[in-house]
Amino acid sequence: MENHFEKWLYLLKNLAALEDIPVELDDETFQRLFKVAEIAKYNLRQRQIYRSSEKNYNDYILSLDTYFNDGFKEGIEKGLQEGIEKGLQEGLKEGAYKNTLQLAEKCLKKGLSVAEVVEITKLSVKEIEQLLDNIKNKL
Repeated sequence: MENHFEKWLYLLKNLAALEDIPVELDDETFQRLFKVAEIAKYNLRQRQIYRSSEKNYNDYILSLDTYFNDGFKEGIEKGLQEGIEKGLQEGLKEGAYKNTLQLAEKCLKKGLSVAEVVEITKLSVKEIEQLLDNIKNKL
């Protein structure tokens, strides 16, 4: 058998007599055809059992897909919620930090010492000194 067409002709002519898949026809297309032909040979009871088994398998696969998709959606929603909460917390911290820096700047402009500003704001000496340098550079 040289080409696909000849394989099909051979198969259609000899399908009823074939017990096994010939090596020349051992590819996915012909394997599927042999599977369908095998099922077509079943008697009524065998076909009913096969269809019931096929339905159970498909139901199982669909339920797995549903569980996966539901879990995926739930994970995304939970991740988004956690991300929003974390973003809000970080935003609040950043806002509070900016407010503290503004307070420290006002204290320094009023003439308070670095030590006094550290005590009031709880910022580090390094942060206060950097702020003081920024104030001096603006002048």
